[in-house]
Amino acid sequence: MRRIKAVRFMSAFQARLLLIDEQAQRAFFSACTSEKAELIAALAKWHFAMLERHLKQHYGVCYGDFPAHAGMWDMAVQTQTDVLARMALVPRVLEARGLDVTPAMIEGLERHGDRDAAACLRIILAEEVRHVWLGTYWFRQVCSDRGLDPQEQFVHWLKRFRVARSKALMNLAARREAGFSDFELDQLASLAQTGAGKNSTGVIN
Repeated sequence: MRRIKAVRFMSAFQARLLLIDEQAQRAFFSACTSEKAELIAALAKWHFAMLERHLKQHYGVCYGDFPAHAGMWDMAVQTQTDVLARMALVPRVLEARGLDVTPAMIEGLERHGDRDAAACLRIILAEEVRHVWLGTYWFRQVCSDRGLDPQEQFVHWLKRFRVARSKALMNLAARREAGFSDFELDQLASLAQTGAGKNSTGVIN
């Protein structure tokens, strides 16, 4: 389940940022503060608890009862030596896919009569936009510190890790609110059309 991976990722991100990028370390404490990062982790924990409670009450199952992908955490491990790669690919690719697929999940749940689960996902979707926006902020911050163009770097990391966009239609409004530029959205659409990254690690289709 992606929520529990998000908790682990945010906690690991704080520690990793302080260890591997001195400039980002200074910016982190001046612009974001650890309290805000802890708030994001707390929200992810709340999302997980909310969904787990619903699964127990309505379906009699718990997290871990069924196989689940660990794509986000796998990508966090692959990018553990470079905070720029991590900010490009974890929040701006894997978490951002949640913005794309969640509206259809909400519609499906409502169609099958599970309005409580749909309400949970609405809450998560609204708050996930902010989480992805923070990933965008830190990605651009690190690019600025290194004198790099963020749009070029985003495409670079997509291609280096052979990451393709999922088959779901992009939630353009949510992605723009989360900081994606039209250029980046065009590049993601182009990669999806060409099938680039089909066999890449961490791709969720």
